[in-house]
Amino acid sequence: MMAALGGMWRRRLYTDLTLVVEGKAVRCHKVILASASPYFHTRLFTGRRESPIDKIFLTNVSKTILDLILDFLYTGECPLNLDNAEDILKAACLFQLSSLHDMADLYLSENIDASNCLRIFKLANSTSSPLMKEQARWVINNHFLAIWQTPMFRHLTCKELISVIEQDELVVPDEDSVCNAILTWLEADRDKRRFMLSEILRRVKLPQQRKEFIKETLAADHMVKRKSPASVV
Repeated sequence: MMAALGGMWRRRLYTDLTLVVEGKAVRCHKVILASASPYFHTRLFTGRRESPIDKIFLTNVSKTILDLILDFLYTGECPLNLDNAEDILKAACLFQLSSLHDMADLYLSENIDASNCLRIFKLANSTSSPLMKEQARWVINNHFLAIWQTPMFRHLTCKELISVIEQDELVVPDEDSVCNAILTWLEADRDKRRFMLSEILRRVKLPQQRKEFIKETLAADHMVKRKSPASVV
């Protein structure tokens, strides 16, 4: 059955819907999309009646990824690789394709290392992907000394930073490593992030002496940066 449906789609037989993406039209079948995707069901049906709509414009997915999504809907297969898996996961979330989401979640969770763990951690949070999140957290915890010095670490949100550094499983040689990581993150956008310091220190597990050190260091650096060249003797 799936092979027959896939064959009809590839030959564009009996199609009744056009998807427009990146200025290109893709013909497909309403019943296939609506039965597999709550997103398309909502777009194609109004109340209890089928909508007369015969064209849908898509802006949050590329033509390449859409072709892979449609291939999955018609055949049940989707070739995942490191170049497309993250975009396929995002598209699966957009179109509410739970089985494809789970496939991408599993694939990406098996391909996490220190170079991509923060990006995958952020993606896992935004796409509700439990396998990716668990594995990314494990890598972050065990490679924290290298990870906190990367540009991606400085682009974490305050919530994401707290989620990383409040872990009991964080592998660090001493408290100075956590202090330096916090200061590095704060200094990446000092004017905005210094107001978040109290929330960070409230959540992180550090002795009060180390928390005071962070506050004093940030305050001292802020005063130095505020001095004009003329005021320095």
